[in-house]
Amino acid sequence: MHKQHKTKLSKKDYQIIEATVTKIADKFIEYKLPNETLIYNLDISKIARIDFANGKSQSFIGQNGAQQQNVNSENSVYQGNFEEIAIKPNTLAILPIPFDNQESHSSSESMAKFAQNDVYSNILKLSNINRYEVQDLRTTNALLRKANISYKNVDEIPISDLQKILGVDNILAIKVSYTIIQSQSTIVIGQEDIDDFALITTDDDKMYEFTVYFDLYKNNQKVYTKSRKPFFSMKDSWMDSVNYLLKRSPLD
Repeated sequence: MHKQHKTKLSKKDYQIIEATVTKIADKFIEYKLPNETLIYNLDISKIARIDFANGKSQSFIGQNGAQQQNVNSENSVYQGNFEEIAIKPNTLAILPIPFDNQESHSSSESMAKFAQNDVYSNILKLSNINRYEVQDLRTTNALLRKANISYKNVDEIPISDLQKILGVDNILAIKVSYTIIQSQSTIVIGQEDIDDFALITTDDDKMYEFTVYFDLYKNNQKVYTKSRKPFFSMKDSWMDSVNYLLKRSPLD
């Protein structure tokens, strides 16, 4: 049983809900929205992360919503002190990808790493990527964490520092901003005026408006920078813009 105020629920569809969590069970959580008394249920399989008001967080992985251990979510503080690694030529690191909700101005570590993993997988499919040695994400994230760099502050760190921290001469930095537009549609099966058993259903529709910011650096110089909005408005449409830019960047 957890009772927290101003808790943030990060869903796997990138929606963030500010609520009071009243119960965490094996397969669902119960929560209340601000200024409401109604209790809502949410399947844990739909949750990426819960950030509690006390600075703790809880991540959820797996199709069945298996829980990970609690971790401290206090902001990392980068002080410019790091162990310098010799830069290896023709190497590429992919930074965590912040997802910035333009309405709540919040983001999620889980979203940043899921997106980073998706981009990593797609980069390996590029025709000319064998020109580069792509750094394993575990190595990238471990080196960043050692230097007190997280998805929250990675876009504030000088590229020259990041290259020395990661030991690479090419860095791909992507950021995604988005808003969610919700609408409802009602479907009536039967005639309400003559049929007391007419079936009325309401569907919640969501549209995602993404902007992808794409920056590629080589030897401390920005060699390619673009921003792009995807044509479609589905929850994974941001990746369409990333793939478009990848194929037109110097990487391919």
